[in-house]
This record gives sequence, structure tokens and C-alpha cells, in this order.
Amino acid sequence: MTKENIVGLDIGTSTIKVVQLLKTKEQFSLVKASIEELKFNAEEKDKLSALKQLFKRAKISEKEVNISIEGPSVIIRNIQLPKMSEADLKNAIKYEAEKYIPYNVNEVIVDCQIISEAENNMGVLLVAAKKDSINDKIQLVQKAGLCPWVVDIDSFALINAFNLNNDESEKTIALLNIGSEATSVNIIRGDLLNFTRNIPVGGKRVTEVLAENFKVDLTQAEELKKNPGDKKEAVDEICLNAMREMAIEIKSSFDYYESQYEEGVTKIYISGGVAINENMANFLSENMDLEVKRWSILDRLILGNKSLGDKISPIRDYFAVATGLALRKL
Repeated sequence: MTKENIVGLDIGTSTIKVVQLLKTKEQFSLVKASIEELKFNAEEKDKLSALKQLFKRAKISEKEVNISIEGPSVIIRNIQLPKMSEADLKNAIKYEAEKYIPYNVNEVIVDCQIISEAENNMGVLLVAAKKDSINDKIQLVQKAGLCPWVVDIDSFALINAFNLNNDESEKTIALLNIGSEATSVNIIRGDLLNFTRNIPVGGKRVTEVLAENFKVDLTQAEELKKNPGDKKEAVDEICLNAMREMAIEIKSSFDYYESQYEEGVTKIYISGGVAINENMANFLSENMDLEVKRWSILDRLILGNKSLGDKISPIRDYFAVATGLALRKL
């Protein structure tokens, strides 16, 4: 029986998450998972220290890890091209990419995938990522004594995790991953990504608004967000008001998608640190007029042991991208 231990490492701006899966044939079980917080505006030395502490506390000895990049250095576009072979597409895509990316094509790594075909044309998913961003992430991981095996895109990793045991593959679903710096909006039908967009509003913006309202620094505001105590009612109201900008941008993304594909989103699933806020799903549901559900890796994976499930249950929303990365193996 073939077994593989696979590690996914999600290095965000406020936290670093790691997941280790055990693969036996076609079955995956969660054997280790942990998270390490980063201070605001963490420098490389802070991230290195957090990485080493994370692997030590999680008791992960594997050195090969799958990582990802995100943000403005990544461009993802759905484009239409004349029908051609995959070999011809690989030769042509670099030149086609110049029409859709704001960077010099020599500064990026370009890849593509055919997602639909008609008689004379085909739909192609174009992905371009800046080489500098990829190299920076690889070097950080290597300095921590780890070996990057796969470099993926956050949105693809997110979808990879969601599609594990996905029973709604016939519907048009929006996956929102609400991070510290930004919110990733991904619309999928089946197992294919039809639309993706990064909105530069996330948990950090909420922290900043809390700091302004309560006249405290960002560290104190972050703690207040997690443990509001007797200020819970005021904190909840401020948090939700701060997220209205996000809701407007999400609605705009949905409207654009519907205008392009002549079909709308039927349900929203949320993950990420801000998804922990118990009011977030209700808030988005009211603003989007759609059903909104939290989801996590505990909905998708078999647990290696019950104690691990108990340990990560309160923070389960954080691990979607790391899990999707751990599901990747070349």
C-alpha cells in the first residue's frame, strides 16, 4: 500500500498555516495542522522565526512543502482564443499574455489551461505571476530549511480543497477567502474557475477601524477583535460596518460575472480568518441576498486523530489554502 505524507504551507500577511496530510490510495486524512501568528508588518526575520516555530510545534519533520503566491503580482484571466492544439497554445500564450497583463512579459511566468472548446474557438484560463514574487517566497522557505516542491496560486489551492468531497458541483458557487490584507473572490462551476478577483479589503481593515474607534494601537485592536468581552456588541457593530466596503465590491464582482456568463451565483462559501466572526455569514447573506455558509477542512477530510480535531476546531476556517496545497503532488 503506497502512502505519502504531503505538506501544504500557506504564508499569509498575518498568519502562517501548515497542514500535513496522509494519502493512502485515493484517501486523504489530516494528521497535523498548526498556525503561527505574525506581528503587524512582519519582516523576513520575523517570518523565518515563525516558520521554524510552526514546524517545531506541529512536530512536522517533512522538508518538502507546497507553497503559493497571491495578490497583485498574480494575474488570472479567462480569455477566448481561436481553436488550436495544446502544443500551439503553449507557444502562443506568451504573446497573447501581453494583451492582458500590466507587466513586461519577461518579468512573469505564464501558464494556461484550456477550460472549454467550441467549433472554432476555446476558453483558456491564463495565469501570469511575477518572477520576483515567486523567487521571494521560495527563498524565504529555503532559508527556513525547507524545500519548495510546488508553487501554486492561492485561488487554485482554495478550489482544490473545496472540490474534495464537493457535492454541489452542478451549481455556480462563490468561494470567498477573507484574509488579513485582501478578500479573494472565486466563482466556480463544477471544478472549474470561471472568475477570480482580489479585493483589497480584509481583516486588517477591520482591525484598523477598531483601533480608530477605541483609540488603541493595532495590537490591542486585534486582541479586542478576538476577545471583545463586555464590548462585544460595540465590536460586532464596528466590524460589520467596516466590512460594508467589501460587500459592495463582492456584489459588483457578482454583477460583472452574471453579465458575462448570463448566470448568477447560487450560494456563497466563506473561509479565512474573518470567517470566524459568527456574524459574518449572516451579514453577507443579508447584503448578497444569497445563502452563505462557512466551510473548513474538517468538512472535507478524515481526521488522523480526534485530539487534532478538537485542537483546530476553533480555528478551522484558516486552513483552506494550506489544505489545497497539501493535496498537490507532482
